[in-house]
Amino acid sequence: MPDKILTHEDMMNLPYVRFVRSIASKKSMHAPAQDGVTAGTTLKARIDWGRWLVDCPDCPSAAMVSENERVYWCLSCGNASVKFAWRKVQMPQARKSIEAALMKRPAAQPNNAVTRNWKPGETVAELEKVNKDNGV
Repeated sequence: MPDKILTHEDMMNLPYVRFVRSIASKKSMHAPAQDGVTAGTTLKARIDWGRWLVDCPDCPSAAMVSENERVYWCLSCGNASVKFAWRKVQMPQARKSIEAALMKRPAAQPNNAVTRNWKPGETVAELEKVNKDNGV
């Protein structure tokens, strides 16, 4: 596994939409056609323990963000509040700089990077200050 901020593709062998459909069918859920993305419900990605994640706004679920398919469908609630449609996922404009700042921090393993966290609204300068304050 590469030492980087991980996405869905780093952890799973199936493309994100196929993965969701596979798990959903095992749970007797039906994910809609991907062209059923709901306008106006874009979710912002975050980094938690070195993984790009997106949170469900309707339940306590989250999933890894896909590098190639910027959509989300909750495998817990099925995005019921938006009539079971896919939601768009937005990565930050400063993604490369955010990842670069976090990659300076130590990690036991890429998928267990306790110190590599970022939330929307947090600036690269703030990340670098934390790095400096911690001798990184």
